[in-house]
This record gives sequence, structure tokens and C-alpha cells, in this order.
Amino acid sequence: MANTSAPLSEVGIANMAAALLAEYPIPSLDHDSPLGRFMAREFGYVRNEMLEAYPWHFAKSRALLPVASTPPFGFLRAYNLPADCLRLLPIRYMGRHDGELYPYEVESNQVLTDYEMNGALPIHYIRRETDPTKFTPLFARALGSRLALLCAQRVTGKASYYQVCLEAYRSALLEAYNADSLSRGTPESQYNNEVLAVRGA
Repeated sequence: MANTSAPLSEVGIANMAAALLAEYPIPSLDHDSPLGRFMAREFGYVRNEMLEAYPWHFAKSRALLPVASTPPFGFLRAYNLPADCLRLLPIRYMGRHDGELYPYEVESNQVLTDYEMNGALPIHYIRRETDPTKFTPLFARALGSRLALLCAQRVTGKASYYQVCLEAYRSALLEAYNADSLSRGTPESQYNNEVLAVRGA
């Protein structure tokens, strides 16, 4: 009997790609097969690309960064980004989603800005999430579809699989985007309306 409650895993996601390509499942990412060799080489890169491309709520983190240095010009402060930061989200007053936007620049592994809050910089960012059990099922399906798309012709030798995988990827990605947008918390417009209602009470 199939285990429908098994946690998400890298191999499980790779085998979502295998199913799209009508290939046999692989037991590990370093399996000695065309699909296994592709996964061993590309899985982490493709995962990081998908994480960076969109502010997925399951990969969102927050941090208070201490001042690291003073830039020679342009901004008053420089802060070191977290080691697992893939994408810095816009800097807002007090780190609130409805706060005023502050100018900043990212250079190498630092963010430069004039803003600080009690000697630190509050940020939201997308982290390099490497634990598949933290992924949503829809993100995992989209990742598996993208992996299949990228290796379709190389693994199967058939150009027709590329179009099949492209359609599957587009559909899975759209579902993942839509579901993620509903899982973020209070939308900014709704939040503002509720604040106004409270103030007017």
C-alpha cells in the first residue's frame, strides 16, 4: 500500500520529474542513470532559482542586522546580509508590511541604507531553504515539473516531452503562486482598512 503521508524529500521531488518523463523512479539523487546524474548536478541550483524568483511564504525570514561598517559615500550604514539570504525584500519602516519604503542598495553581501531601528536594520528576506519538508506540496510539484522540463530532451531523447513538461510546469507554477498569495497573512489593503475602522470607532 502506498504511503501517502510520507514527508517531502529531494528524491520524491526528483521522482515527480521522473513520472512526467515516463522514466523509472530513482532511489537517490546520485543514482547512476541520466536522470540521476542530472539531479545530482542541478537539483540544488534549480531549487535556489525557484526560491529566489518569488517571495514564497515558507521561505520568508526576518532578521535584525547590526551595523557592519560606514560606506565611503552614498549611504550612512552598511549591514551584512544573512548567509542564507537569496533575495532581500523591500526595506520598510519598523519592518512592517505596510511601513514606509526606505531607499537602499545591495552590493555583494551587504545592504546599504540610511535607515536603522535602535542600532539595527529590520529586514525580511527569502532564505535558501534546503529542507524539502518545509516546502509546500504545490511548490514541490512546480519544482519537480521544472526539473523535468530542463532535462526532458536530454533524458528521454524525445523533443515531444519538452512541450508536455512545459505545460505541466506552467500549470503547477500558477497553482503554487495562487495558493501562496492566499497564505501570506493580512493583505496590505485589508490591513489598512481594518486600521482605519478601528481608529474611527
